[in-house]
Amino acid sequence: MKSIFLFDMDGTLTPPRQKMPIDIEMMLKEIQEGGSEIGIITGSDMEYITQQCSGLFDLSLVNSNRIHFFPCNGTKYILDDKKIYSKDMRDYMGENAWHK
Repeated sequence: MKSIFLFDMDGTLTPPRQKMPIDIEMMLKEIQEGGSEIGIITGSDMEYITQQCSGLFDLSLVNSNRIHFFPCNGTKYILDDKKIYSKDMRDYMGENAWHK
């Protein structure tokens, strides 16, 4: 059975709104090399993930295509640059509930 490590981004993997430190990237590399999956959950959308976690996409320490991304508080699911799932909370709740 595969295991998955789920991480919050801001304040856990990265300082709030800043880039991911190299030691965190190395830790994620070790997790992947150990055969486990990685998931990153954040309130931000994918553009902020790519900015803050640019080393995951640029340095090739970690296979970013195998990271499960859950932007927008998990209302989206992206794997291997493909949107697997997306739910718009405003549409789901309706305008009146959304504004409350």
